[in-house]
Amino acid sequence: MNYIHFKNIKNYSVYINNFLWNFSFNETKIIINNYDNYDICGSGFILYNVYNYTSYFDTFINSIGYINILKYCNICKTFDEEFCKICKLNQAVDNLPINFDEDCPICYNKLTVRYITICNDNRHKICDKCNTSKILKCPLCRINKYDENNENNQNNQNNENNIF
Repeated sequence: MNYIHFKNIKNYSVYINNFLWNFSFNETKIIINNYDNYDICGSGFILYNVYNYTSYFDTFINSIGYINILKYCNICKTFDEEFCKICKLNQAVDNLPINFDEDCPICYNKLTVRYITICNDNRHKICDKCNTSKILKCPLCRINKYDENNENNQNNQNNENNIF
């Protein structure tokens, strides 16, 4: 079977392992993505060049075989060949040792190395889950994170705290 047999099929959709996959058939390639636009091995689509296989149908068979072996990560919403590389990197970050024992002032969960500070005061740490674009001011000192004088305000606060 060659492209002649596939050219009348512009878009083909099929469920493989409980995910809907879309196939687009061109003369020299087959383009594949999933319906939910999840990343596939770091890309938004898979591209198969027909010239690398003996026939157009052989290319299709290899592409569905490849989709069948992909592993889906429910946390990152990605497909990968062996394991989720993003989760592996996140696990390495989470295993870093911490040298403080503090709680997030918003949710009261223990802070990890993923903390941030909005006001540049290292005492005002916030966990990464509480850091949203809606937080414009530090929940402790109420300094605006986009204020140009933020660093100057912080220096003045530190100087005031050091006066005996």
